[in-house]
Amino acid sequence: MKIKGRITSIRRQIQAIQDRSLSPQARAKMLADRAERAIEEASAHNRALLGRAVTHRVTVDGREDAPLSSVKPNGVIIANFDLGRDVLEWIGEQLVKASPVLTGAYARSHVLEIDGMEWDGIGPMPKGKVFKFSNRQPYARKMEPRKRVISEVQDAAGNTVRGSRKMRGGRRNWRKRTKTDVGQSDQAPEGVYAVVAAMARERYGDVASISYSVKNFDPDTGLSRPAITVKLY
Repeated sequence: MKIKGRITSIRRQIQAIQDRSLSPQARAKMLADRAERAIEEASAHNRALLGRAVTHRVTVDGREDAPLSSVKPNGVIIANFDLGRDVLEWIGEQLVKASPVLTGAYARSHVLEIDGMEWDGIGPMPKGKVFKFSNRQPYARKMEPRKRVISEVQDAAGNTVRGSRKMRGGRRNWRKRTKTDVGQSDQAPEGVYAVVAAMARERYGDVASISYSVKNFDPDTGLSRPAITVKLY
């Protein structure tokens, strides 16, 4: 399920059409009332799409978290829905839920890097352009599906020949094909990062670019590990 409508996904600015026949107090109240209704509609829209409330910050005439009723007659009210953080929190939660359970080490080893710097999850989330989830366990790569190229020999009829080196006579054709092996966990044979990345793209494709890769070199282990990279629109 994708989020639709830029107006509710990032920022909504509400500014009433001014009616010169109204008093300044009446215009201010009309603006506040319209803003309140619009914010409620946007909140309900996002909740219906995501199945959860989306946090938002309201700015009234440049003042964060000020009461709507304090708006000036010619003022501006802005409601900023933080869908970006919602994307990241959802992915983090799904990675933990999808993690195979044995000792719990794998589920505890998911990390989030923001512009290349690992974030410990304490305090407000830093702003950034590139957000990358990965797992610190050295066996994390083995949990994901693996593609490999297989070379086969076919006879003239197109049948794959076993023990092809011993085949004598007849025409032999070499053919290469890609085979995908399942992950090494019986609890998550389709992988963890591969599955969560696919679900995240389906759910948040209108909000962010979400990609999956297993070619992420970890200098601490000297191994490649799976990762989900998020770039907010």
